[in-house]
Amino acid sequence: MLGKISRIPGPIGCLLLIVLLPVALLAFLVVAVLNTFGIRPWARPRAHQGPPEDEPALASLVQKMALDESFRRDEVAEAAVVAPSGATAEELLDRAVSRGWIEERGELYAVTDKGREAATAAARLHGI
Repeated sequence: MLGKISRIPGPIGCLLLIVLLPVALLAFLVVAVLNTFGIRPWARPRAHQGPPEDEPALASLVQKMALDESFRRDEVAEAAVVAPSGATAEELLDRAVSRGWIEERGELYAVTDKGREAATAAARLHGI
């Protein structure tokens, strides 16, 4: 009896079934194919984290750059930060920008409040 109550009678129900069923099947197939190939367009892209052993170097770079109000990209190399993985200071800068620890302001860069907090927490965690 419940099945008869939930159906839409007549030509309207038939039209809805004819229109909605193929749309639902198409959506299912598209999602299934994308998942098969590992493509997830609805997922938010993750920031490049880099190797975990670079965390102390990244925190140190952000702390050193936080001493100035703003800085240029070429000044990052002068910070003399060495990453265990061999990443350059510019690569560490790019990781910090992707995490939101450092923001670009035209040709200049500046450490964000989020970056100060995260770098301080990482430094404490790694004993810097």
